Amino acid sequence: MIIQPRPFNLRKTITAGSVVLIALYFYYQRPPPLQFWKVSGEAWSSYSVKFTDTRMDQAAVVQLKAEIDALLSRINAQMSTYQPDSEISRFNAHTSTEPMPVSSEFAAVVRRAIALCEETGGVFTPGLDRLINAWGFGHLGPRREPDATERAEAMRHAGCDAVEVTTEGALRKSVPGTALNVNALVEGWAVDAVVSLLEQRSVTNYFVEIGGEVFARGQSEKMRPWRVGIDRPVDGAQPGEAYDLIVALDRHGLATSGNYRKFTLDAEGRKISHILDPRSGEPATSRLASVTVIAPDTATADALATALFVMGTEDGLAFLAERPGIEAAFIEHDDRGGFSTRFSPGFEALLVR
Repeated sequence: MIIQPRPFNLRKTITAGSVVLIALYFYYQRPPPLQFWKVSGEAWSSYSVKFTDTRMDQAAVVQLKAEIDALLSRINAQMSTYQPDSEISRFNAHTSTEPMPVSSEFAAVVRRAIALCEETGGVFTPGLDRLINAWGFGHLGPRREPDATERAEAMRHAGCDAVEVTTEGALRKSVPGTALNVNALVEGWAVDAVVSLLEQRSVTNYFVEIGGEVFARGQSEKMRPWRVGIDRPVDGAQPGEAYDLIVALDRHGLATSGNYRKFTLDAEGRKISHILDPRSGEPATSRLASVTVIAPDTATADALATALFVMGTEDGLAFLAERPGIEAAFIEHDDRGGFSTRFSPGFEALLVR
């Protein structure tokens, strides 16, 4: 059989060639594959950073981890009451009311803490270190129950005006014996500092967790908003052992305070919580087991989780009613030995059912 060659068709040849060239162009112009990365480590607490990115390679991620480690080490050296040479320890040992120069970061944290103290009517206060140590929950330990005189003396140094940040950024005590403790704020502050570092590196899909405090933005490697589990507040339960709630988090921080992990028992077997009420000088007591706060930044969420736990559910909900953009879940002990949960109006919309 003889096959006759087809006549050459210039138009069809050009069209076919154009299709091939266009396909090749889009093949080589398509974005690089999305990579999922996770880095973790230890500062004063464990941390975990997860993110998706199309630009970084292994070397760039190793460099980013080194920057995160250095950042958290610096924050620890500024604000850890467990390091005798930290800025906060040196300030607490400073017995004069003369201003003491400190780093701009430490001054900013104290400024934020004072503002939150005023906003919460003193329920959150940075001047509690003496009271915390009097109860044995600080760096001095062990636990004991201070008498009324010792509590009153410790509380005399704990007001919102106990420390001032001068216009030069130094710290000044109004009472010589004042001792600061920003542990109820610093983990959230550190999360926000890591978030700022990621934003500077143009990372836009990330999840940052330090000591249980979280900030998330964008989507996870599963191409959906990051999900955060809120632990069931069973005494002694380990993180992640059982979740009571799961929320979708985007461009917000989340923090939880509760009395189910850090506590001791008195001689009668009653629970003594590490969360202290600055108004009474005693551990906060109510039906509450935990409070989880979602706020635009993690430092605010961290501090307000502690403050709302001290306030209790009713006063906490009233406080939030005047602060749109901040939501909370209050998990309480019920009469049957289980738990019940009350939400601020916007919290339930964030729940993953």
